[in-house]
Amino acid sequence: MISEFDFSEAPFSFLTAEQQSLLRRHLSLEYFPAGTIIVKVESAAPGLYRVMKGHVLAFQHQAQGRQLFSDYHEGDLFAAYGLPEQRAHYEYQAAEDSICYLLNRDVFLQLLDENSALQAWFSGALEHKSRGIQQRDDLPELAGMMLSRVGEIRLHQPVWVNAHATIREVTEKMQAADADAALAVIGSDTGIVTRTDLLRALTQHNLSPDSAIGPIASYPLIAVREEDFLMQALLTMTRHRIDRVAVTHEDGVMSLLGMNEILSHFSTHSHVITLRIARAQQLSDLTAIASDMHRLTATLYQHGVHMQALGELIGALNAQLMERVFTLTFPVDWQDDCCLLALGSEGRHEQLLRTDQDNALVLARDPDTALVQAAEAFSAALLQLGFPPCPGQIMVNNPYWRRTTEKWSESIFRWAEQGEAEAFMHLGLLSDARAVAGNASLLNPIEQTMKQLASNKIFLRAIVAEALAFQSAFTIFGRLRSDRSGIDLKKGGIFPLVHGIRVLALEAGIRTSSSFDRIERLRELNILRSKTAANLKQALSVLMRLRLNQQLSDYRFAEAPDNAVYPERMRYLDRELLRDALRVVEQLKELLKSRFQL
Repeated sequence: MISEFDFSEAPFSFLTAEQQSLLRRHLSLEYFPAGTIIVKVESAAPGLYRVMKGHVLAFQHQAQGRQLFSDYHEGDLFAAYGLPEQRAHYEYQAAEDSICYLLNRDVFLQLLDENSALQAWFSGALEHKSRGIQQRDDLPELAGMMLSRVGEIRLHQPVWVNAHATIREVTEKMQAADADAALAVIGSDTGIVTRTDLLRALTQHNLSPDSAIGPIASYPLIAVREEDFLMQALLTMTRHRIDRVAVTHEDGVMSLLGMNEILSHFSTHSHVITLRIARAQQLSDLTAIASDMHRLTATLYQHGVHMQALGELIGALNAQLMERVFTLTFPVDWQDDCCLLALGSEGRHEQLLRTDQDNALVLARDPDTALVQAAEAFSAALLQLGFPPCPGQIMVNNPYWRRTTEKWSESIFRWAEQGEAEAFMHLGLLSDARAVAGNASLLNPIEQTMKQLASNKIFLRAIVAEALAFQSAFTIFGRLRSDRSGIDLKKGGIFPLVHGIRVLALEAGIRTSSSFDRIERLRELNILRSKTAANLKQALSVLMRLRLNQQLSDYRFAEAPDNAVYPERMRYLDRELLRDALRVVEQLKELLKSRFQL
């Protein structure tokens, strides 16, 4: 019996201990010299193969002849499809001397019958395979907040004072302890006096610094227990409209818990980040928030949150961050006379890390000096918050991307007539536009102008060609096209998928920006089949996840993140998902060629 077979990765990680034992008992090792036909097309394969060492090729037999379909290396599986009907879909040949595990066909089919997860994996649908790496998609982001307890926060010893102490004495004691509140004791009662209470007593009620603090303290003391959940503490503060509560232990009051401590503890939770953004009074307040958003992305990714949900969350937070920067940098009289647009992946809510700035302004009137200065300040502020400048200068500090509604419409028609790659790129960015600040109604004329272009079939054919222009991620021999620089996921996968869906959505008059939502609307309109739509969504999720994983790794090693991934460094499951996702992209290209007669 072979004992060293690896069960740590999908799909074999789905097996129970008993099923793994059954597999081991019916596993054999087979040696194939280079050139050997391992399985002939249309023949009955003896079972499922897994490459232990070597290189195996798969060929399709079509009307135009024998064509290379794919290749397999160490850890890859082959010959699964066709086992139930005992008719191999492909021909498999050893490209070099190879050693493969062979699992008996009958045992493999028995395992498929017993294990629904294994069966789903080998069904061939990309969405099933993706679940192998997203077992925790339904983990709520607020679980940490809901389950954290008061005692988990680092609390400080309270300042205790007698209710007969003076305002001066209490102020000095609080300053010495760097505290903003003190507990006041009078007899058997305990109350609280805050720095705000002391200030109000002196300035509003004209009390002397030598007045006793007893009358200005608040009674009774509102408290929570050390073992209570933090959510309960938040609800208590909200219910009583206070900013701090006492924390009690079995021996009595042990400390004070303030809103600031809670916000600090949960600084990387999205709901708290939203609150912190709203509270920010100056740009320096937003710097730490932007950094915490990066950590939030990494944390949620590690917890297996689905890419669509993660993109929507981070996109919404980025929009709130930019809206706050807009409010802090633009004059009040301009805030209703312009609209800040997020473009491209930021507009689609598919930019998971801050890779660059892509934004524009729609103006209700001609710009003046104040507007120009505000646009400069806005771009500079985003740079300070970690948004790198766009290499193509697609930013509001560039006059080219600040226009009135009339001039935007003129530019859109001019770009469409030019038929140049750069003009089509600009149109693609605008079709993804999302209003994030200012007067959102100013975006409507631009959307109407874009809608008019949808009736121009010549334009649609020209712009869809951009999705087909990038080189396939596969070689003519069916292998992933990878070298020392890796595979560029943006050029080879994400852009053609996103742009192809963008053009189909434009043709159909779909106004939503998100690629996932566009795919769903295209399915509802019967432009895409349900299976095609599901595979496109999963392909985009896979490509986004693999790119994010590599970019987070780049950050950890202080390297500039890019779009490259390296198949040879991937675990088997990720390599399999990448291959399947890129095939879905190629299928979309064929659909576009057929639909637009290219």
